[in-house]
Order: sequence, then C-alpha cells, then structure tokens
Amino acid sequence: MIGIMQGRLSPMVAGKIQAFPEKHWKAEFFTAQVLGFDLIEWTLDRQNILQNPFLIDHQTILATKDMSGVNVKSLTYDAAMQAPLVLYGKIQNTEVEVLHKVLEACQKLKVQYLVLPLVDQSSIEEDNYGEYVKLFKYIDENLLGEKVRIAIESDFEPKRINQFMKDIGSENIGINYDSGNSASLGYNFEEEMSEYSKFILNIHLKDRKYRGSTVPFGEGDAPLNEQITYFNKYLNECNLIIQGARSRTGDDVGIAQNYLKFITSKVPQ
Repeated sequence: MIGIMQGRLSPMVAGKIQAFPEKHWKAEFFTAQVLGFDLIEWTLDRQNILQNPFLIDHQTILATKDMSGVNVKSLTYDAAMQAPLVLYGKIQNTEVEVLHKVLEACQKLKVQYLVLPLVDQSSIEEDNYGEYVKLFKYIDENLLGEKVRIAIESDFEPKRINQFMKDIGSENIGINYDSGNSASLGYNFEEEMSEYSKFILNIHLKDRKYRGSTVPFGEGDAPLNEQITYFNKYLNECNLIIQGARSRTGDDVGIAQNYLKFITSKVPQ
C-alpha cells in the first residue's frame, strides 16, 4: 500500500518541512482520498504531545479514517529526535513513559508500526549503544502490546544495523528503511538489502543528494527505480510512505500527486 507522511498535504507549520498539521489534519485524509493514497503516516512532535488527537481524540480519528477510506498503519515518532530516549548514556524515564502512552494509543487505533528515528540529534553514539539495546529489550518485554511493532530508523552503516538488530533480538522490533537518508550517507542499496532487508517493516521514500538535503524525486542520488522494483518484488508486504521534498512553488498537493504517479508507474497493478 502507498501512503504519504502527515503534513505533506497541508501548509507548512512554522516553516518546518515536517510537523503535525494541527489545523488541517482531518482535511488531509480527504485530500489523500481524492489523490488516490491508501494511507497517511501520522507524525508526533514532542511539543504538546499529550494534547495531540492521537492520544486524546480516538473517536474522531477512527471516524475520519472510516469516512475517507484512508487508513493509518504507521506513526513517525519525531519526538524521539526532539527529546531523545537516551541522553548522555542514560535512559530518560520521562520520555519512556510518554512513549508508553503513545504505544497504548497505537494499540487502540490499530496502528501497526511506530517508526522511531534515531538520526540527527538522536543518532546513537557509542556511549549510548548499550543503553539503547537495553531500552529496546525493555520495551519489547513490557510496553509493546499485541500487533504493534517498532521500526527503527538509523544512520548506522549496513553491517552495523544488522548487528544492532541481532543485539536487540526481537521479532517485534525491526527497521524503517529511508531511501533518501541512505542516499545522503552514500550507502550502497544492494549491500543494505543483503545485510538487513529481513528486518525491514516500513519504508520511507524520498530523494536526497549525497551529503545533501531532500530534493524532489529524480533530482537526488537515491536509486528510486531500482528500489521500488526491489520493494515490489521482495518486500511487497511493507507500506511505501512518501516523505518527499516540499514543492518549491507551494503546490504541495500537486507535487504529492506527481510522487504518487512516479511510484505507481513502476508498480504492477
């Protein structure tokens, strides 16, 4: 199924490329329906997280999903970048408690995957590695309910991701693959899939220049044609979530439609 990151069909919030669209989140479902998207991936910021509809207004979310026919199967937990779960080598219990509330909401809303980005300011350093392994083992044993899994987004090199997954050792915790981030880091797609494709649960599609920022599909260094073909053949149970660059002219709905056409043209109907 093909989805789009929440907020990509709304005006930018405070100039941010990605943020929860508080004023437009319901309307986005119906825009996504018209464009032909199957899914919206919810996004949660740390600011005002406990007031987000995802935690306090389940009835409206469920009704909006039903009316639009656009589902929510995954959530990106951007809060983990804004308030890391491990800081200075110590697990942050307050942030773990917040994550627990979100995982409970995932259960109630039938969201299958919580994407947890460990990149940029939350990137795992050597002094945090052991604590993150310990944390994920704790989450697996104590916080994950039935049918909810965590998909970690990491900037580790391929072999390191493989080892990280083995160290965590959980069938409920896997990987969110981000095509743009891998392109920016210069990783080889064939090596990545060889090392950890079996751990991939969810996929973000975007394009980035090597060591650069996000750009529209086809303008960066991500081998999107090869990737989409591979995902369709070998990882067709994973959802493809568009996280592409914003429109340079402000036509975010138009560029989202172009991204969707780009993907569907390469996926057999």
